[in-house]
Amino acid sequence: MDALRTDHDIRILARAAAPDDEEYALRSYEHEGIRVDTINNTFRRAEHFFFLYAVPEVDRAMARVLDEFAPDLVHVHHLTCLSTGLLAGLRRRGIPSVMTLHDFWMICPRGQRIHPDSSHCEVIDRERCHGCIRRTWSFLFPGGEPSALVRKAELEMLHAWDDHVQQALAAVDRLIVPSRFYRDAFVARGLDPDRLVVVAHGLDPTPFAAVAGARRPAEPKAQQRIGYLGTVLPSKGVHVLLEAVRGLGDRITVDIHGEAVPYHEDAGYLARLRAAVPDGIEVRFHGRYEPHETPAILASLDVLVVPSIWYEAFGLTVREGFLAGLPVVAADLGGLAEAIAGGRGLGFRPGDAADLRRQLLRLLDEPELADRVRGRPEWVRTPAEMVRDTLAVYEAARAPKPTPAGRPDPLLAGFRAQVAAAGEMDRTALLERAARGLERLAGELGLEPGPARVLRSLARSASKARQDYALQAREVDWLRSERAALIEQKRRLEQQLADQERDRRRRVAWLEETRDSLESARRYLEESLARQAEEYGKLRELHDRVAAHAEALAGRALDLEAHLKRLEAALAEREALLARLAGSAVVRVAARLRKIPELRTFRR
Repeated sequence: MDALRTDHDIRILARAAAPDDEEYALRSYEHEGIRVDTINNTFRRAEHFFFLYAVPEVDRAMARVLDEFAPDLVHVHHLTCLSTGLLAGLRRRGIPSVMTLHDFWMICPRGQRIHPDSSHCEVIDRERCHGCIRRTWSFLFPGGEPSALVRKAELEMLHAWDDHVQQALAAVDRLIVPSRFYRDAFVARGLDPDRLVVVAHGLDPTPFAAVAGARRPAEPKAQQRIGYLGTVLPSKGVHVLLEAVRGLGDRITVDIHGEAVPYHEDAGYLARLRAAVPDGIEVRFHGRYEPHETPAILASLDVLVVPSIWYEAFGLTVREGFLAGLPVVAADLGGLAEAIAGGRGLGFRPGDAADLRRQLLRLLDEPELADRVRGRPEWVRTPAEMVRDTLAVYEAARAPKPTPAGRPDPLLAGFRAQVAAAGEMDRTALLERAARGLERLAGELGLEPGPARVLRSLARSASKARQDYALQAREVDWLRSERAALIEQKRRLEQQLADQERDRRRRVAWLEETRDSLESARRYLEESLARQAEEYGKLRELHDRVAAHAEALAGRALDLEAHLKRLEAALAEREALLARLAGSAVVRVAARLRKIPELRTFRR
């Protein structure tokens, strides 16, 4: 899209599914500078099977967008939940058209050629399709087992689908398919091979370069990380992967990345997968992820498994695995088989868990095999190459077309007008009109108008069914509003739970931090007490030594005190002696001669 918007003015038309909005309402908004128009279609007003692919109200809404924008070319990517009338509308306006066939919706109303029992339809059999479609869209068909006449009418309805689709696709100037397998499949259904062009999708390798560059040669590991990326649907075969890893023990872990969404009203697939997780295998369901997270997710894996059981058109996830440098194991079916052809990855029989297990064991036991089939960027086309080929298809679609010779057939134009008018009628009016026509034809041929009575009976039953449907539609609208309220309540509760969980985590973090602080304080106090106890012991020992020394000093002091008293007595005696001696002349002379200072003090 970014490459095209540089030189082209782009506008997008898509379907919306807003139960609270008006049915078939046309809304507009802007996304990254591109105008987007949406048509709301929730099938609240669907009356019969034809509403799955031909809705006059949707045609009129799309016509308003075409008349306002006046495009030079329209590239149709899908018409499910819209209306195939767009293709005829483009042809009437002389607007060149290109359509990419991303799946088998133009062959199989379910889009994937997958029966409700998960088996894929190798051959399109409308007898089998009848029961499949009745089960899938039961609200569009009368209840109970259909009679032979009703069954025949409903089979004719399926054949009318085939005719309508062929006419719708005939109005497209060029058809793009992402793989040769899809081209061959549509050619086998009668499409002109000259209008079918294979344009494989391109992927930007830049976000994956660091992931691929960080890969190291494979070596035996204690555990291999096996992963799945994509929407979690029965047709994607995630259950096959879980069955395949049964018994591999602790040699692997399994990571399932992707949102689980309802599949034709079946919302229990994820619960069934969780119940089917093998014992002893660590399986993690990560839920929805954003496209920009893909490289980081692939960086966390050792092996990528793509176990689809339907005819994938291209295999985008396989190419992402190639860009990330991963070994890829994919079902050998449809576009996936084409993606891994020539030694790019390993294939296994679709839906065969034992064969998938065999390939996984090969990768676990043979590191050199993992290196040999490891993905490489050169196996994937770039967006620039895809844009180049797509622009070439646009130019071919816009090329002048030969003008048919002669004037338009007025009878054919009148017939087309009548067909268009019939397309605007509801089922009751259409059956009544057919009944009148049969009665007139029977009268002209002189036949009994039995078929006309049958059609009238069907018309009356259709009228009653329409009334019942209107009542049910109102009930469905009420249930949808209740469901919307419950969803909003659930969202609020989930938000409250998320807030409570966030608060709980904060409290837990605070408690853990407080616990760590208290633990540190406890250790510090214990160390301090140990140091103080050691110091106390040293002080006690010192105190005892000081006390012993003080006691010894006290005894010594007493001895000194007694000694001092003896000295004082001796001194007193000395003083007395000196005093007596001082009175002697002989002593004074001797003192002067001998210079005895002590005697000098006694001179008178």
